Amino acid sequence: MNNELPVLERQQLIHELIATHAPLRQTLCAVADWLGVFFPDATLSLMSYDPGSHTLNTLPDRCSKAEPTPQLTDIPVETGVASFGTAAHLRSFVATEDIARDERWKDYRETMVTAGIRACWSYPVLAPDEELLGIINLYYQTPRATFPEAESRLKQAASLLALALIRERDTESHRTLYEWHSALFNNHSDSVYELNLDGHFQRGNTALELISGFSEDDLVGIHYSKLIVPEDQEHTEAAFNAARCGQTVTYETRGVHARGHILNLEVTNFPVVIDDKIVGVWGICRDITERKRQTDEMRLLKRGIEADPNGLIMVDAKKPDMPIVFTNPAFSDITGYPAHEILGQNCRFLQAKDTDPNAVREIREGLQKLERVDTTLLNYRKDGTPFWNRVV
Repeated sequence: MNNELPVLERQQLIHELIATHAPLRQTLCAVADWLGVFFPDATLSLMSYDPGSHTLNTLPDRCSKAEPTPQLTDIPVETGVASFGTAAHLRSFVATEDIARDERWKDYRETMVTAGIRACWSYPVLAPDEELLGIINLYYQTPRATFPEAESRLKQAASLLALALIRERDTESHRTLYEWHSALFNNHSDSVYELNLDGHFQRGNTALELISGFSEDDLVGIHYSKLIVPEDQEHTEAAFNAARCGQTVTYETRGVHARGHILNLEVTNFPVVIDDKIVGVWGICRDITERKRQTDEMRLLKRGIEADPNGLIMVDAKKPDMPIVFTNPAFSDITGYPAHEILGQNCRFLQAKDTDPNAVREIREGLQKLERVDTTLLNYRKDGTPFWNRVV
């Protein structure tokens, strides 16, 4: 949850900025901040498209404190012109894993490599009618291959940027803005819904239908409280009232599925503002039932391990020398070492000259072969007294 909440909050901020007609620069910076969560090692660069000259131009970066990216101008929109020109021409995602070895970069290779850029992933920003508005570029300082989630995240960012650019360019065209926002609303991967100021559903997207089991027609007109378990009514109402007063609130609650079972939900509520007046409340929620179940199981497992009268440790087999990363109180009681003196050590710190090397070798070989080991060896406590340790 610690990683997911900031993502959800950043995403809701973008929607808020667009809905409240915030300055374009502020919205662009919010999108850049959101992308930074998924691509922490990348530097974001945006290019605008000039339909008159059919070229791309780098927009000044006023959001990042990192070293500025090259200010490229008059880039032809053609196949074979780096990744950005190619992506703009093809209207699709284009990634260059290593600029130094890609022929498409022959005219820009020196500039980019000199600037310390070795990889570039480009995604076109398109209007609903496929009109080219610009390009999103992610620059890396080392050669970098893409990963499965990269394209979908860039596509989502491009949709948000397109919405912001259309609003800025054509504030009079409310119908176009509404249609684009509706497309984003309807295709959002999380459940999105709108409540009036009394708390009644006004609309919901497909994801809400899937998570709740109710159709949109069934939901419209009913009060949100009908879907919340009685024990969570009070704090859910408090969050709704806070959103009615202009706040953005993220919280957990429990909902009732159409079939009667309980869902653990993570919800963000924020106000719908039109002409500086709050007219409703947006809600975005996701099902965290499975995540909660796993968290509860891990908590019970940890509690059981800590209460076990046998000494238990866990080592990180992927790191050199297999350091101890977890120990329970019983291990400290047996050995005399407090936890802070155990963590980071290799298990051999309990051994001394009289420890049987054959038993040690048996343990080492069993770990290497991923086989169960059950042996007894002589170990020593912190005060130097020996004890026989059965290692399983």
